[in-house]
Amino acid sequence: MATQPDAIDQLCSEIDTTLALADADKVNISYALLKIVEKAPPDDQPRLLQHIAENFNDATSSKEIKIDAFISENEKEQLKERYGGLVDKMLEIILADRPTPADFYQELHKLLNNPLFREEKTRAFSLYWLLIDKRIPYFQLPQGIRMSDDDWGALSKKLRLPRARIRFILASKFQQRSEEADLLLRELDAYTGPEKVRLMGYVLWRLRDMEKQAELVRLLK
Repeated sequence: MATQPDAIDQLCSEIDTTLALADADKVNISYALLKIVEKAPPDDQPRLLQHIAENFNDATSSKEIKIDAFISENEKEQLKERYGGLVDKMLEIILADRPTPADFYQELHKLLNNPLFREEKTRAFSLYWLLIDKRIPYFQLPQGIRMSDDDWGALSKKLRLPRARIRFILASKFQQRSEEADLLLRELDAYTGPEKVRLMGYVLWRLRDMEKQAELVRLLK
């Protein structure tokens, strides 16, 4: 049986308070949030998981309330080695069907209550591992434009100079991010349809390539 709306709102408020005040690392905050979720009947828990997912990564804590470490750093690494890949695969299966948000959080609830994660620390780690995934919070995306490799390559040749301008903008230094963003948008807005999509694809490729290079530099330091 579902809880009354005011009871769910109260639990959401408790989640917000925990995120705003807790002094702990993310895995132990996830444990504290899991305990709040478990106060609700099973039918209401997916809604609370959605509320957590939509607020977890943007929350800023004043660290006024110290939370004891339920999971140590060493235990977190052990849990990551044992369950991280499994949680990733299970999440991939859920995402593959492009469910509605309601269905997604229902499936996330089932994942966390899988018999494989029967121990409390394992469930807390699994919630943490899901919450730090870049695909959380979840959005149901519509189908985008699809192009053949030949069409993609032809547009690449046709848009050689616009791509070069975009590369130049991304490689330049600006005093404000807004200036860089504005110049990139001007380049994209000069085109429509597949051409605009192709240029946006180039922007994404360049940004991801720059991110990989930065990560490599960080690892080599």
